[in-house]
Amino acid sequence: MKKILISVLVFGFFSCQSGSEEALKLIDAALIEGHDVVMPKSMKLADMKEAMVAKLDSTNADQLAKAQDISRRMDQAEAAMYSWMDAYREVQDEVKDPIEKLKRFQAMKTQIDSIAVITDQVIADAKGF
Repeated sequence: MKKILISVLVFGFFSCQSGSEEALKLIDAALIEGHDVVMPKSMKLADMKEAMVAKLDSTNADQLAKAQDISRRMDQAEAAMYSWMDAYREVQDEVKDPIEKLKRFQAMKTQIDSIAVITDQVIADAKGF
């Protein structure tokens, strides 16, 4: 009976490990995909800001306030992307426990999705400026 119980526990442990590894691979692929969608957009923000500033009429206070708001949100979106990449590298390189890594990656998936929405919105606002 004891041997059966040990066998079940060992099998269960390796099954969980295998499931965790597969889940890690899937979520890591989703994170890379999210990065690959957002990063090129993030890299365009500086050029978009420059183009927006070139259109500014410095005598129009409303336009100036709107440009400042969009510029601030562009900076925030860009900073969020770079912060996310730093956090991804840290988790990828330093977190060894697969369950903890999976938990952190799941949170990072939510973050990259949020960064994508924020980036898309600020790009749309800048294009409409």
